[in-house]
Formats: sequence, structure tokens, C-alpha cells
Amino acid sequence: MTTLVEISAEVARHALEVRHRCNASLHHTSPIQLMWGPSSSIEGTVHVFALADCPGAAEASVWAAWALDGAAITIHIVLHTGGIVTAVDAVRSIHTT
Repeated sequence: MTTLVEISAEVARHALEVRHRCNASLHHTSPIQLMWGPSSSIEGTVHVFALADCPGAAEASVWAAWALDGAAITIHIVLHTGGIVTAVDAVRSIHTT
């Protein structure tokens, strides 16, 4: 099982605004619990933000997880575009491909 690393909404918002140069306000926080296969799962909290001045996306999901080598924490930011419309979709796009 993979457990997402807890980060504050403020840290998540700052990372999003710096990376995408847009204004963000917290829309909601979503608990995530995904299962794929008999022994793989991921759980934790994802912050979902409403975006202003961000071409191509009105929302984004932000969370943190340990890097694959376990040496650092990575903040993941996924804009809600195309088929990504929920926090679950966003996490799946990174962790189950």
C-alpha cells in the first residue's frame, strides 16, 4: 500500500500557483482510496483547487507522495483537463500508469 504524504492546503496552493502562474483557491479536500490489482493500493488526501487565470483548466488536484526511490517527497499537480475531472482521476493518471 502507498500512503500519500500529508501536506497543508497552503503548501499545495503555493506549489500550484508557482508552477502554473495562476491564482488558486481551495475548493475541497478529497480523501482517496484506490485499489488496483490484488495487492496494490493508494490512500491519502488530495487538495482540489479552483483556478483563475489558468488557460485550459478550471480546477487542479495537488498531493504529495514519496518519490519512487524513497529519497524525497514529490508534490504532484494535475490540471483537470481532458478525461481528468476528479481527484481520483488525477491520482490514477500518476500512480497507476
